[in-house]
Amino acid sequence: MDYDVVVAGAGLGGLAAAAALSTGGFSTLVVEKFPRIGGRFTNITHKGFELSTGALHLLPHQKGVAKRFFKDDLKTDLDLINTGPIYYMHKGSIIGQLSKLPATIDSIFRFSIGLKFRETPLLERMKFLSKMVTDGRPCLPKGGCKSIIDILQKIILDNNGKIQKRTILRKITIQNTRVTGVKMEKSNGEITAIKTVRVISDIGLKNTLETLPKNSITNGFRTQANKIKPAEGIKISIECSKPILKKIVGKDAGLLFTPTCRNIAGIVEPSALDPNLAPPSKSLLMTYQKLASTDIQTEITLGIKELETIIPHFKRDCRVLIIQVFRDDWPVNRAQQGRDVPQKTPIDGLYLVGDGAKPPGCVMAEGAIESARRVANAIKSENHIHYVT
Repeated sequence: MDYDVVVAGAGLGGLAAAAALSTGGFSTLVVEKFPRIGGRFTNITHKGFELSTGALHLLPHQKGVAKRFFKDDLKTDLDLINTGPIYYMHKGSIIGQLSKLPATIDSIFRFSIGLKFRETPLLERMKFLSKMVTDGRPCLPKGGCKSIIDILQKIILDNNGKIQKRTILRKITIQNTRVTGVKMEKSNGEITAIKTVRVISDIGLKNTLETLPKNSITNGFRTQANKIKPAEGIKISIECSKPILKKIVGKDAGLLFTPTCRNIAGIVEPSALDPNLAPPSKSLLMTYQKLASTDIQTEITLGIKELETIIPHFKRDCRVLIIQVFRDDWPVNRAQQGRDVPQKTPIDGLYLVGDGAKPPGCVMAEGAIESARRVANAIKSENHIHYVT
């Protein structure tokens, strides 16, 4: 069967693009090399806890891009839980909901986009701080990241789209700088050729280049790929015998920034917002720290030592579930904020989505969703909409 659109990678960006196009009448195929979909934005069940493969079960803004995309483009609502008041810890003391300390702003940037404030391009700083005011606080999708992935999957399948797992995009065929098809390999080694005039890649620019004929890659395109630097970090997921942030803050809280910590930028307690993310009588805590050196074990050790200082009776009440290191081909973001590649490529019919192609001012998951929305709208506006056999 031939398709109007083939999407490589079933991450958040790829699935969002496929959902938007399938509802618009485009025959859509999504291929994913792993046995599960969602990429770095889904859940994994571990010892009764709903952990996340990448993100901290959070969206950056309750009234932001994600909510608008699902409501306006997909005609469905997300069940989003506000994190409530955000607190900041300064030298062991809770300083409330607002602080003018530069360290506080820096911890927000390290936690939210994986970069220090001074490492972030000026325009991105301004846009991010502005959206904190206009688009609201961070929020948690009820059920965690997977709840959003499940919605996207249902929309794709309900609109006759197809998701094929354990399948790798091996080659994009090009004729006169135009996409003409793809070759895919299933886990059993079977190779399938499909005709299509559009490919949306959610596997990152560098991986995408490997699927293209060498003579189709311009020097500028290759240079662009070589300049990409991913955002890297460490997430620690922790089992707790009781709610922790409430104990630290003195009242209900879902998110705590830690400005004076060198490593840990912030702590979120997803189960305080959605108890179903943890077993009964347990609490789930997640911390994030920017990867500051190549000595990963030392970085982890320093992070845990900070937690022992921040959290009363950490060794008694808490136990590390898993530690996830995000780098290389499984980073926090494929491109650092403000250093993304465009969604449109020099090859006609080839588009990029995901957290390596985030539009300006859109961070993390919202960047992936907005890249997908823009690509879907660009395709819908084409004159030759559907593939002709």
